[in-house]
Amino acid sequence: MILRIIIMFAVLIGLTLAFFYGALDQKYEEKRARLVIESNAGETITKMVVSLIGEPCRVESLANGDQAECIFTSLDNSDYAITFLRSNGEKVNRTNLGHVTSGLFWDDKITLGEGGEVKMTRGLPRTNGVEFTTNN
Repeated sequence: MILRIIIMFAVLIGLTLAFFYGALDQKYEEKRARLVIESNAGETITKMVVSLIGEPCRVESLANGDQAECIFTSLDNSDYAITFLRSNGEKVNRTNLGHVTSGLFWDDKITLGEGGEVKMTRGLPRTNGVEFTTNN
């Protein structure tokens, strides 16, 4: 009889923990950084590698007017870095683009312009799906 009560109690605790773990898992989804790269370079960009804390995102070719998307899940205090080849063979390397910290969702954009120009646009960071606002 006591063994039966202990087993039922253990099952009840297990089901309760499973329920709460599932509820918490849905509410607190994994933080990530989403980066959109848009080419307005007037040429096709090749062999592009964007990295964040050593996690690479490779794009073999990006035509003028096209976009690519990178999702980074290993977040820590780090900056984006980008390397790519222009159609004339020039290698472009830019570092320290947009600082990212862990614990937030990041939605950022890099625009590639003519002559190897690289422009970073920051989205507002979010936490648990709630967007931060600025006082204007």
